[in-house]
This record gives sequence, C-alpha cells and structure tokens, in this order.
Amino acid sequence: MYSSKHTKNKILKKTIATMLLFVMVFQFMPNIVIAVNDMTKNDKTIESLEKHIKETEEAKEAEAPVVVGELEEQKQ
Repeated sequence: MYSSKHTKNKILKKTIATMLLFVMVFQFMPNIVIAVNDMTKNDKTIESLEKHIKETEEAKEAEAPVVVGELEEQKQ
C-alpha cells in the first residue's frame, strides 16, 4: 500500500517537527530562569536605591545654599 520511501519521508518529517519543537521550548527556558533570578536581585537593588535616595535627599536638605553674587546685566 505505502512505499518504504513514503514511510521514510513521514518518519523524517515527524522527527524534524519534534526536534524543532524541543529547540523552541528550550530556547525560552534560560529567559525564564534569568527572569526569576533578576526578580530576587531587583528587591535588594530597589531597597538599596531607596536608601541611597533618602540619604542623598537628607544631605541636600542639610546643606544651606550660598549666594555668591548677582549678574548685573540681567537686572531690570
């Protein structure tokens, strides 16, 4: 009924389709793992950035501005 050539082609197509499926699935795996690792790092990074911003704002508030002089040509 079916020739051996037809059967070989059918098996070859299934094999190629299966291989492509695995390649596509494993292509996305590292991205998911990296995203999970980044999420845990982001929490620590956000906390340290918030602390740094707070310290910087407090330091700016503590410094009083100093008037050095005025530009005479811009007076009206």
